[in-house]
Amino acid sequence: MGRSLSDLELEKRYRSDKHHLVRDFYVPCMKRTVLYERAVGYFTSHGLCEAAKGIAHLVSNGGRMELVASPRLTDEDIAAMEAGYASKEDTLVRAAHRSLGQVHSALVRDRLAALEWLIREGALKVSLALPLDASQNIRPGLYHEKFGIFHDRDGHLVAFTGSSNETQGGLIDNFESTHVFRSWDDPHERTTMLATDFKELRRFETAGLEVIPFTEATAEILAPYRVTTAPTEDPDEHEAASTSSLGSGKLARPLDIHLRPHQQEAVDNWIRARGTGVFNMATGAGKTIAAMAVIEWLCAQASQNPVLVIVVVPFLNLADQWGKEFIRWGHRPVLCARGRNRWLSAAQGLIHLLNRKQSSFGCLLTAMPLSQAPPSRSFSRRFSPRNSICFCSAMRFTT
Repeated sequence: MGRSLSDLELEKRYRSDKHHLVRDFYVPCMKRTVLYERAVGYFTSHGLCEAAKGIAHLVSNGGRMELVASPRLTDEDIAAMEAGYASKEDTLVRAAHRSLGQVHSALVRDRLAALEWLIREGALKVSLALPLDASQNIRPGLYHEKFGIFHDRDGHLVAFTGSSNETQGGLIDNFESTHVFRSWDDPHERTTMLATDFKELRRFETAGLEVIPFTEATAEILAPYRVTTAPTEDPDEHEAASTSSLGSGKLARPLDIHLRPHQQEAVDNWIRARGTGVFNMATGAGKTIAAMAVIEWLCAQASQNPVLVIVVVPFLNLADQWGKEFIRWGHRPVLCARGRNRWLSAAQGLIHLLNRKQSSFGCLLTAMPLSQAPPSRSFSRRFSPRNSICFCSAMRFTT
């Protein structure tokens, strides 16, 4: 793999309906970047998550990052600073803690951990930008530019503008559009202009803004997300890997798998019972293999109609075992576990492919404690493909 940004065949624009932005844009650029400059808008958990897309590869590459964000100051914050009731530093720290809030998403936590690692290694500088009025006093409002610049060892630059929408309540992460400019093919000098804008921010030379160093305070704020090993990949890459293999079609039984008599009898009885019944076998007797054979049979019977299988197990370790078995049979299921942000997009992508008949088979794999499991008689009815919406919102499936 080349080390220069100019080796990449970059698009002029990346859109969520056509690209996976982490896999297709951020990660390839981060792998070649020695300096990443980012103006992100809000200093919030989701704003920092936005800034940290793909930076695990910047960590692996030994690169550095400079980040400019804006705190959410209330009128009370500004009044307290003006009246001298609170120092500017203390007010900004309180506002940053307040804006970060409680983080429940595994994806956000992983990206915050990557930022914390960079700070600990001395490779991340953070600044806060505060809007000023005509009298050079801090005013309500936000510095809300959103752009970034990748620098490689050869002096090439890739700049981009645009990001996903952000609201007072959090990030609306459904759609994103990013425009990309390359220094080696930039007749309008957009990369130069954006690089100059960031340099002026870093040097505190931007009119109408006060830019305050905030690295040490950020280190304390991110301390709860500290990890003991350096991050090696972006958490969103798991989703990308799942999405990239969704169209794998029908299952293909491995050549070394042959059903034993009791397994074949169970499969035959299930088929004769028109898809109802329970495989009651001893531990190690091969229930999973028998179930995979049933799924294989269903795919063969479906003709031109797509098949969606939902596998529900009581424990995550069993879900992992099922996932490995599906991969042996030629299909990577979507594991709907360990944080909604890790799997929702991949699951929606699978449903989209099945609805358009661009894939003939798909599997959603999840875990549900036995205490919450439905009675066996109603299992097939409650978890039929038409009812897959009960697992993932904003989905549909046409049988």
